[in-house]
Amino acid sequence: MAELPTLDALAKKYPDIVLLTVATDNAPYDDLYDILFKQLKLRHVQMVHDDTGALLEAMGKGGLPITYIMNKKNMLTHYYMGAADWTLPEHAKVINAALE
Repeated sequence: MAELPTLDALAKKYPDIVLLTVATDNAPYDDLYDILFKQLKLRHVQMVHDDTGALLEAMGKGGLPITYIMNKKNMLTHYYMGAADWTLPEHAKVINAALE
């Protein structure tokens, strides 16, 4: 969860992108919503509740956390496994490349 505030900052910096967090926990949606949007005070990301793991399985990559970056044509351009600070310049390069 350490990367979530930096993902929120990234979504704020790039208002034209949609940044989805995918919660794979089997906890009720309302509990997850409270954690992300009330406790962590995230404001610029959206949440998808994948309590069955179907989305993660469909993407074909394992391990959590994982970040997928898709371009405007909905093609996967990059993925990053593990927590990351998405405010760092090297990640901005990846985002900018996907936006081109």
